[in-house]
Amino acid sequence: MKALLYSPSASVNDENAFFESMEAAASLGGDILVFPENIYTPYNELLCSVDILSGEEYEAVLDCLYDFCGELGYAAVFNAADDFGFGYSIFVNPMAHKGETFNKLYLKHTCAKLTCFELEDYDKCICELFEPIIYRGRKIGLSIGEDIFLPHIFNRYGSGKVDLVINSFSQDAGNISAAAEKISVWKNQVVLAAGHNGSCFGTAPANGMISARNEGFGLYSVDFDNRHYASKPGSKPEFAETEKYVGKNADKYALLQK
Repeated sequence: MKALLYSPSASVNDENAFFESMEAAASLGGDILVFPENIYTPYNELLCSVDILSGEEYEAVLDCLYDFCGELGYAAVFNAADDFGFGYSIFVNPMAHKGETFNKLYLKHTCAKLTCFELEDYDKCICELFEPIIYRGRKIGLSIGEDIFLPHIFNRYGSGKVDLVINSFSQDAGNISAAAEKISVWKNQVVLAAGHNGSCFGTAPANGMISARNEGFGLYSVDFDNRHYASKPGSKPEFAETEKYVGKNADKYALLQK
């Protein structure tokens, strides 16, 4: 599987430049296109103005993103915060074959105005939140930013036999990459991380960091079938920062172990 990650070197809020990059993406070929957390796309106004938990408004978002992905020929992952402040990640694949996932919504667990822990029925939503995406023979999970510091999330994905987790982030890449390597070693999962300013990489359990290739036009590729490893994995994984990110939601966080 080859992933393309959109990560321009500067904050570009230019629609023409965005679609120029998308034309380049179409010619490069790949399987999935990932947009990092808080990156500009021409769809931000829609993505940030809806109530993403409203069925009708969620369908409106899907209609728009299906059109984009259908024209481009990619499945894609978009990230935004909705009108109420829920941070979310959405996978869309209008070309899905029988048995594959057409769309998947994931809500951020920490460092957002509202997180999924604020849902009154969070315990009833866990199975749906962590249901794997089925795409091209792989089971894929989603996470956002600081969620990478919450190992129970990856426990949950592990119980669902997920072999690739996509983390879209906007914070310090060094912290994210260290946590991603720990997750790969500890849970035997591949992590694909998409950040800003070219901060894009993968990690694999036995080999550590997977280098991203700069394709130009603010696009970076990670090819999981033809990997180039930049480093060996770290040793014993530790997650000293978990408590800081969970805070008052420790009881709900503990539900992910069940």
